[in-house]
Amino acid sequence: MIAKKYRIPSNRIALIKAKGGESLTQLFIVRHMDSKEEYSRYCVIVSLKISKKAVERNQLKRQTFEAIRTLIKEKGELKNIKDLIFIPKKQILNKNFQEIKDDINQFLWKN
Repeated sequence: MIAKKYRIPSNRIALIKAKGGESLTQLFIVRHMDSKEEYSRYCVIVSLKISKKAVERNQLKRQTFEAIRTLIKEKGELKNIKDLIFIPKKQILNKNFQEIKDDINQFLWKN
């Protein structure tokens, strides 16, 4: 799990969803907005449409946060400081942790 300072506060999530930009990856819809913080912050929202089982939704959240945490540890902070909301697509259920990590890596450090 990532540190609390890297999480987006709940009162900012609605603002990012309404006014932020949107990007697509193979496994995620990513909503983003510039931030005035010293570091990027993250949020993962897993819809009931992805899975009716809370266990599967929570597992996806944990895997996504762990992928972000390990990538920050390996590559350092992002140069463009943003608040990012990751919304998984349905096909993520068939993917393993490494594929999720590669998709996030490709989005965060190739853009």
